[in-house]
Order: sequence, then structure tokens, then C-alpha cells
Amino acid sequence: SLDDIFSAGADIGELEKNSEHNNLREESYLAMERGFKSINELEIPSLAVVKGSCYGAGVGLILSCDFRISLPTAKLSITPAKLGMVFPLPETRRLLNLVGPSDARHLLFSASPIQGDEALQMGLVDKVVQDDEIDETVKSLASTMAENSKCSISGIKKIFKLIDEGARDDNI
Repeated sequence: SLDDIFSAGADIGELEKNSEHNNLREESYLAMERGFKSINELEIPSLAVVKGSCYGAGVGLILSCDFRISLPTAKLSITPAKLGMVFPLPETRRLLNLVGPSDARHLLFSASPIQGDEALQMGLVDKVVQDDEIDETVKSLASTMAENSKCSISGIKKIFKLIDEGARDDNI
């Protein structure tokens, strides 16, 4: 059922149909990248709530979020290696920053699905909660953050962006 799917990823049929039209494939890729970058650069915290399957570009989407909460039964998989594709650089960087090189290689090279608990151990998700607790957990986290200074949150996010771009203390 659709309730069991967070994201099936990019429309591979559409990509294959446009494989002869490099400009269309490139436009699709750039549009997706702009969307992920926009989420990542929001001045407010973003939360991904993964209740079902999350594949390929769907994982790219959650990597763009500040927090990732999932059910233990959620399935996550980065599938480009199965499709003769390469996971994009910005998402690979975010993945590497979250899970480290060994787990990033495992996820990218194997393209095998993992469940919520393993994703938590790797650092791909921040919290795993049961289905009957997930909505309350998300509301509580969002409420706690909403009570804090918007200026501080925005500033913290800018600092994270600077660090992600390679800024160091001696560069400021």
C-alpha cells in the first residue's frame, strides 16, 4: 500500500525514456538537486519522518533534512549502483558526514536495503520509534525547536553550512 512507502526514488522509467535526451535527464537531475539544496538551506529545521520504504533519491531527500526519524520497520536503500548510475556528490557528502566512510561504502556499493534500527546504528536516521509513538515524537521535537530563537536556529544552520563547505576557524 502507499502508506508503506516514503519515497520510491526517482522515476527510473522516465530517466530511461529520456536517456537519449541528455538535456532532459540533466534538467531532471538539476531540479532534484535544487530541491534538496533548498531543503538543506532552510532557515528552520527540517524533519523527515520515514514510515515505510525509502529508496534512491528518497534517501537523498532525507539526507537534506536536519533530522530523520523512522519506524523500526522502515526500509532504506541507496540504489543507483543497481541501475548503472552514481549517487550525486552533494548527497554522497551528506551521507559520508552522517554515517562515515565504511557504512557509506556499504550502502552505496551494496544497494541493499537496511531497516530503521540498522539505519540508527549507522547514523543515517537520528531516532527510531514505534508507529504508535512517531507522531507524538515528531510533534514534541518540532515544538521544542519552535520555542527557541529563530535567529539562533538560523545562525546555527549557517555555521553548519560553513563547516560543510570546509570553513575552518582560521578562515573566519
